[in-house]
Amino acid sequence: MTMKLHLIIFICILTGFLAGPVMSQDAVQWTSLDSLPKLVEKEPRPILIFIHTDWCKVCAMQEKTTFHDEQVIKKLNQAFYAVKLNAETKEDLQFANRTYHYKSTGNDTGIHELAEILAIRMGMVSYPTTVILSPQFELREKLIGLQSAQDILDVTLE
Repeated sequence: MTMKLHLIIFICILTGFLAGPVMSQDAVQWTSLDSLPKLVEKEPRPILIFIHTDWCKVCAMQEKTTFHDEQVIKKLNQAFYAVKLNAETKEDLQFANRTYHYKSTGNDTGIHELAEILAIRMGMVSYPTTVILSPQFELREKLIGLQSAQDILDVTLE
């Protein structure tokens, strides 16, 4: 092999190694509800639950803007466990030692019990809703509607 080819291979390898750690902080590290108990037991942190639906354009906007903000990513990855909860998921979910189910409200419509419990405010559920829980799964804050990066950064841990 020529020296030039060795140099190109070396640069490719080096770039791959450097890009890995940098890329891991380019996105919020979402976790599942199932893994929360073990994570919180090992390292207690507050929990952010982003309650959304597939059809909600405001939810998509929050995902594409707020959750792609560099400071939000850093805060969530370092200080929180972040969970996405699709309010229309039909699978049973385990949370805080209880099983929650999907509730049909008509033909191909419904809401998951857990999403409803966490997001309900004044008898209504709005999307998106961002819920902050303590490490003991106690409700700390409920943020209704589109949350800006600054809104998330202003969430206190106390």
